[in-house]
Amino acid sequence: MSFRWRVSLLIVLALLIALLVQFVLGYVLFRRALSNDLATDLGQFSYLIEQNLTETPQGLTLSQEGLAAIAPYSSYASGRGRILDSQSRPVLLIGGLFPEQTSEWMMQRTPLENGYTLEVAMSYQLHNTALRDYLRVSGLGLPLLILVFGAGGLWLSLQLLRPLKELQTTVEDV
Repeated sequence: MSFRWRVSLLIVLALLIALLVQFVLGYVLFRRALSNDLATDLGQFSYLIEQNLTETPQGLTLSQEGLAAIAPYSSYASGRGRILDSQSRPVLLIGGLFPEQTSEWMMQRTPLENGYTLEVAMSYQLHNTALRDYLRVSGLGLPLLILVFGAGGLWLSLQLLRPLKELQTTVEDV
């Protein structure tokens, strides 16, 4: 294999490695951004519940303003909440049944004044769907990019190294 081909293949290999690193780093950073966003939403959801709790003679309840404020979190991220008494028994459910299987939910627990505990949870479902879509798009696009850039890089490097080939031919003739 000539020097020209070796240099060309080295350039193409470097390009392919750069594309793979970009894919892996892109996935890791996207996953981290989605997790941070979900954690921020969970904290906001918890804050809204905590700020809108009222204690009545019948027990704890969420104000009408609070119900309106948490509605978006309950719909798009399946936000759920519950208030537990000092014996960890639920006294108020917010947004529907609270999940018992925690592997598919991000959860947060906050002690409240008066001995109650607020537990909130948001589903990873949209998070996982976005990651799957990223992998699907990247999985289809990356091989195509590798093929196009690999062929283009090989052609370009062979063109750029043509003067070296001519120099090598001239030296061999002398």
